[in-house]
Amino acid sequence: MDISMMESIPVPMFLYKEKIVSANSAFLKLTGYDIEEVRDKEVWEFFDEQSHDEIKYAVQQRLLNNFPQKEYQLKLFTKKNNRHWVHVVTTTAYFHNEYIGLATLFDITEKKELEEELFLKNELWTDIFNRHSAVMLLIDSESGEIVDANPGAEKFYKYTAHQLKKMNINQINTMSKKQIYAKMNKAKKRNENEFFFEHKLANGERRHVQVFSSEVQAMGKNLLFSIIHDATDRVVYEQKLLDLNTELEESKQRYKSLFSYNPNISFALDVNGYFTQINDVLETILGYYDDELINKRFDSVLKGSSKKDANYAFQQVLDGEAVNFITDVIRKNGSIVNLNVTGVPIKTGNNVVGVMGIAEDITERKRLEKELKLKNETLKKFSSMDGLTGVSNRRYFDERLEKEWNRSLRYQQNLSLIMFDLDQFKPYNDTYGHHKGDQCLKAVSKAVQNTLRRSTDCLARYGGEEFAVILPETDHQSALHTAEMIRSTIEALHIPHENSKVKPIVTVSVGFVTLVPSENLDIKDLIEKADSALYKAKNSGRNKVVEYMRV
Repeated sequence: MDISMMESIPVPMFLYKEKIVSANSAFLKLTGYDIEEVRDKEVWEFFDEQSHDEIKYAVQQRLLNNFPQKEYQLKLFTKKNNRHWVHVVTTTAYFHNEYIGLATLFDITEKKELEEELFLKNELWTDIFNRHSAVMLLIDSESGEIVDANPGAEKFYKYTAHQLKKMNINQINTMSKKQIYAKMNKAKKRNENEFFFEHKLANGERRHVQVFSSEVQAMGKNLLFSIIHDATDRVVYEQKLLDLNTELEESKQRYKSLFSYNPNISFALDVNGYFTQINDVLETILGYYDDELINKRFDSVLKGSSKKDANYAFQQVLDGEAVNFITDVIRKNGSIVNLNVTGVPIKTGNNVVGVMGIAEDITERKRLEKELKLKNETLKKFSSMDGLTGVSNRRYFDERLEKEWNRSLRYQQNLSLIMFDLDQFKPYNDTYGHHKGDQCLKAVSKAVQNTLRRSTDCLARYGGEEFAVILPETDHQSALHTAEMIRSTIEALHIPHENSKVKPIVTVSVGFVTLVPSENLDIKDLIEKADSALYKAKNSGRNKVVEYMRV
């Protein structure tokens, strides 16, 4: 093996026995070590502890030339304890009259992190999709092909999920293709997310459905996530109620029959808003008997926050309009039920003499919507959180700092940035191991988070053992106080560090800067100034706070 040829290759490579014999510049750049430091290390010391036994065995077999070529995916730790996922390809090389190992490394960190993030999101969405009884479909927003269907969809459409995934939405929706794609485009552009369609089931039956659709990204595509609610009974009875308005005088018996056999809540009010009639479904769902509501105002059973909107809707019906609104009703037992209410005027000739209403119990739907919202918030939280320490990650730090910079620039307010680094952290890891190192980072993060009193202050893991704190609307005196609190708080933890050249406990070096953003500066200047102050703190003895001094 020609060392000079290996040096010219831009991909990280190294020759090894049990220790590294030689490494190219690309490997040194990736790990942050110089060549002399590398040669003092066993091969497995660069990788996570769980892989050590496997690597030791592979090294022994490699030296015996038992493996022609083998590949691994491992976690590599740099001199600064930054983690990289690497794809390692090993083979045997003949070097100075003996067989030794040759390893080539490819950095796959971004790919692995994306896979982990997608796995988490997929787990959450799969849980929502498969466990709920609501009818759900995933539809390709470009072609209309059904990508996935949950058990609720199988039960409703009477097709298996396998059959549904071979179908296009236009095989179910009775609208024309042109009309369907127009509706899908509205959902994609978020111009509209609630639709009413007629869908065909496997047995030929047609059902009216209310569809809630929004665009999501999954499986590498833009998909429409649709929740389908069977609204057939509601549509049928709403239509019958509207027809009934023109036939009221000659069809009182039909009106009574419709009222009694409606599967949803039905009620009638006089022009003053007092109940004149309720059906058995209302008694079942709300728990009130006929004599407990008749001659009482409808808003006497409404939650306080719902009364204003409900009375406004009632007045609209008295003005001759049909209305639809959602309201919260108090059951007899004190619990709350969410109702989707449709009200229509009862007319004699041209005069409104009362209000006829039907109400659908949508409590479960509202609960599902709330659960979906919470899970989306959880996903967002995971994407902005550092997986080890639980504080904000670098991605969220960059986004937050940009927002605070622009806000401070707009209002010409002080903005302070603190950066701190754990002193002698590599020797700490070498002495106590990476597991203890991780515990140390967690303890430090928790302690610093507890020193920050304002909700606007933001602690983030900047990389490895380096952290940053964004302090909006903070002058340099207050920033100095916070920086010193961070330093002294960590020192007070008394985490043992016997090989530290600073103190026999874990300490930090802190740098900070305070400035008012201007058009002549940018965010990079703020970070560089704070980093420069941190550099001075580290080079002047460590375990101290240094402010960036403006010339």
